[in-house]
Order: sequence, then structure tokens, then C-alpha cells
Amino acid sequence: MLWRTGFVVRVLSTRRYRVRIVGGKGERLTEENHFNLCPLQVRRDYESMPLPDRAGMRIRCKLTHDDGTQQLHWGTVVKDLAEKVLICWDEADPGQSAFEILRLDEDQWDCGDSEDNAGSISEGEACRGTE
Repeated sequence: MLWRTGFVVRVLSTRRYRVRIVGGKGERLTEENHFNLCPLQVRRDYESMPLPDRAGMRIRCKLTHDDGTQQLHWGTVVKDLAEKVLICWDEADPGQSAFEILRLDEDQWDCGDSEDNAGSISEGEACRGTE
């Protein structure tokens, strides 16, 4: 039996998920039935365990603006730099770059819910030209 590690990038229904798998031949997106998935939790005390690359993962992050207000923003991880990630925001402030480096251990973030992201930029359109 073959085991692969990947990220659930979108919930398609109560039983179907879009999964991003990174392997030796590159990466691919698949649609999996929930019976084919086994949720794993990473042991924080085991540092040498390799994790899947987060590139391509959609995240929702709570950001604090200059005026002190906090809002949730969606973005796509462009590059996984171990402790940090380069993210491309779906919506950038005027005059600001859409790209930013975040330390995920210091910021409040999650993968959100696919319904929360309805109407936003699709996976294919997000950060076009960064591949």
C-alpha cells in the first residue's frame, strides 16, 4: 500500500476533497474521497520529519492594518521557505506589492472554508505569472 503526504486545499463536498500532493515528479492536484484520506498531526518535538511543501496552498490570514483594524485576507503560498512563506495576496492595498513574506508561527492563519472563499480569485488565476 502506497502512502503519500499532501494538503487538503479545498473541501468540494461532505465526502470529496481537492488534495495537493508533492512528489519526486513534481506536484499534482487530485480529488479524493474522504475514505481515502487519513488526517495526520505533526509532532512538534520531532524536528527532522520532512513536511510537504506548502507552495500552492490557499490560506486565510488575519492582518493588522496601519489604522489598527484587523481583517481576514486570502492569499496563495508561492514559495515555502521553511520557517517563512512567500505569499501572494488576492487583494493588495493600493501602491503595495501583492507579495509578502510571512512567518506562519507568528501570524494568525488557517485554511479557511471553501464557502468563505466563494467568489474570490480561483486557484488558476491567483498569482498568475508566478509559476
